[in-house]
Amino acid sequence: MALTLSPLAAIVKRGAGDPIVLAAAALVGFALAAVLAAALLGMELQARAAQRMDRFGAALADMAAQLALPNMLQQRRTELERLATRIVAFEEVAACGFYTADDRALATAGRDSDAADAARHRSTITVDNAIAGSVRIALDSGHFRIGTLALALALWPLW
Repeated sequence: MALTLSPLAAIVKRGAGDPIVLAAAALVGFALAAVLAAALLGMELQARAAQRMDRFGAALADMAAQLALPNMLQQRRTELERLATRIVAFEEVAACGFYTADDRALATAGRDSDAADAARHRSTITVDNAIAGSVRIALDSGHFRIGTLALALALWPLW
């Protein structure tokens, strides 16, 4: 079924409405449709950003667990501190910590990770199916948010 303006033209010809009022109504309808499209696109972009953040955090935690295994087995705190500091060098990472199997901190680095918007990821450090410890990484979710400029650029066809 094709969408045409012939019903609107028929109303205008019959004198059923002022053409200015009808044009204003059409513009308001278009504006509402554009706002709805912008809201839906914004929600989709935010969902994709959250998925990207989760994938990044999980992959980083798994990588840190693999890199920390030799130092964790020998409980070399200095090397674990160095690794945690290097991980925190990523601007997306708020904090990184290595913990023993009984949850004692061996090495931590970064700023306060108790912020409400920090995304936390954890990976277990295992050797031969035995838990040697864990790594916890807190991401700064602000680095993964879609900004206003990115949303405006994504909506350029509606301009």
